[in-house]
Amino acid sequence: MKKIIDYIISLIKGLGVTAKYLTRPAVTLQYPKQRWTMPERFRGRVALRPKKCIACQMCARACPNYCLQVNFNLGEDKKRKLTSFIYHLDSCLFCGLCVEPCPVSAIFMNHEYELSLYNRDELIVDLVEVDKYVE
Repeated sequence: MKKIIDYIISLIKGLGVTAKYLTRPAVTLQYPKQRWTMPERFRGRVALRPKKCIACQMCARACPNYCLQVNFNLGEDKKRKLTSFIYHLDSCLFCGLCVEPCPVSAIFMNHEYELSLYNRDELIVDLVEVDKYVE
């Protein structure tokens, strides 16, 4: 008889917890329609401001996985002209070490978090082409 009373009491406690959370607003986002706003310090994919980049290669040297490759040509005025900025997303650690040494703030971590793809070859990106409209 004591076990039956204990079972009923535990059932009432469980229903009480359920009723308490039933009256609260939903915490879960309905994903495709609702998107989470990322915190300010979130580190997503590496992005580039191609017009600001001086092709100094400091970001490529700072990367621990060597996932950045900066290609440039020397112009007539002996200044470097950025031709391509290859980013290997498949080996990136999202550590942000490439952002810190940039003297002109041309490279930054954006807030993209939907980075899954079906083809692994699409993870190697030329950021000059992808981010040419980034300001």
